[in-house]
Amino acid sequence: MYPLPQPIKKTRHYWQQALNLSQWLIVGSSLWLNMLTWQIHAFWWSAIVFSGCLYLKKVIEVIFLHGTYRHVGQTLWKNFIFLSVFILSLDYFLGYQGWTLNYLLPIISVSTVLILVLWSLIKGTVFRQEFGYLLCLITANLSLLWLFIAGKLTIFWPSGLSILTAALILLVLVLFTGTKLKSEVARRFHYK
Repeated sequence: MYPLPQPIKKTRHYWQQALNLSQWLIVGSSLWLNMLTWQIHAFWWSAIVFSGCLYLKKVIEVIFLHGTYRHVGQTLWKNFIFLSVFILSLDYFLGYQGWTLNYLLPIISVSTVLILVLWSLIKGTVFRQEFGYLLCLITANLSLLWLFIAGKLTIFWPSGLSILTAALILLVLVLFTGTKLKSEVARRFHYK
């Protein structure tokens, strides 16, 4: 009378557990080795390994375990966040030269926004799936202005390029979409 239930495949769960186990083995052994060699060289290199493993785990999860084509905005946003955390921690634990905030973070944010805009234009999904992620990435690009005002950035041209890109994309959205943008903002943020 009723159809027999189909067995549930647990391959994703198995690979997720294997990924978690390998990450914690690598991080735990690097922390242990770091503490053993502390008298020889007092440097927290295990934090770099931890942030690198965290970033690599997220990249593997997003690309291989969750699929990339359905949620491109979410994939790009997660990649931007975890790559930013990784390079900031790498710069911090290597003595903070400022290369991350001055050069790498603006270049990564500009490229992420441009990839998302091109994907949204090709697929025509600006106001369906990627709108919130696009606003978050534009806000992240514009926040570099506050870092420059606070004195954390010493070289302005990469951040200026990032701010200019975000402002131009926001201007194009406002000018060419008009009422559709207003209705989408009202729908997303419950604003009338």
